[in-house]
Amino acid sequence: MLISTLSKSKYLAILVILSATSIFAGNVGIDIEGLYWQPSEASSAAWATVASTVPTNPTDLTPESIDFNSDYGLRLGVTYQPTSDYFDTSLYYTSFTTDADNHVPVGNQLIVPEFFSGFLSGNVFFGADADWQIALHQIDLQISHLYHPKQSISLRPKLGITAVRIDQTVSAQWNAVIYNSTEKVKNDFQGIGPSIGLDANWNFYHGFSLVGDLTAALMYGDWDIKDTYQRPSALFGLITPTTINTATTPSDYGVAMYGYFFGVKWAHQGRSDVALKLGYEMQHWSDQLRVQNFEQLPVHGDLTFEGLTCGIYINV
Repeated sequence: MLISTLSKSKYLAILVILSATSIFAGNVGIDIEGLYWQPSEASSAAWATVASTVPTNPTDLTPESIDFNSDYGLRLGVTYQPTSDYFDTSLYYTSFTTDADNHVPVGNQLIVPEFFSGFLSGNVFFGADADWQIALHQIDLQISHLYHPKQSISLRPKLGITAVRIDQTVSAQWNAVIYNSTEKVKNDFQGIGPSIGLDANWNFYHGFSLVGDLTAALMYGDWDIKDTYQRPSALFGLITPTTINTATTPSDYGVAMYGYFFGVKWAHQGRSDVALKLGYEMQHWSDQLRVQNFEQLPVHGDLTFEGLTCGIYINV
């Protein structure tokens, strides 16, 4: 009886091992992508207002905003493809960091800070500098399945989870000639939520294909926003040092993200499958910039990344 039970357990263990082998047997793909993106927050990235002191009617008021240049980033991914008819699983990490600056030289003008702590100081300046940094760190976990409605066309619907952290830091120097004040503003967001997407591939000539990728995610996250203005002592103490801190209560909201990629791909099938792709990619993050301006109202500025994405995929 004991021998019979052990024999049954042995056969059961063998069946479990064979089933697990059939499930987990498969290929692993490595994806390495270089990014050359340009971020933009359009008119929301205003940090100062310049008023000309030259007599004019009406008075000229010019908002100073930050224009970002293109910069480099990196995306790394790994995909597991079972040999059986199961869903593929992919894990991606995207990193993109950039900064931009703006300089207003000392001149016949009055400069008023746009952010609340600097504006609340009541100080006016004759020159200013600002440096704006953006750092994106994104993780995507996806499952997908490949369909071939036609021999030359493939579709890959996908579901997943996206986690992201977007940090923005503004460092301003305010020049009043007799002293220099500083202001540091932080707008940090972190969130997580479900994502959905669709990859499309049309093989139009041998190994060459047109490829497209649509992605959308609904993120639930929180913002940590701080604004610190500091003025030093000047004129032998006649101007006293001042520090003004503005910190909003961390706010939790749901925001949307959508993005797409369109480009060309060349694929080669051999001992290891290799694919190269190049195209245009865009990501749009809603309501990312929420700092308080001089009206003590939070800005609702959308953040966009767009530019070239090129990559190599190797199935080992």
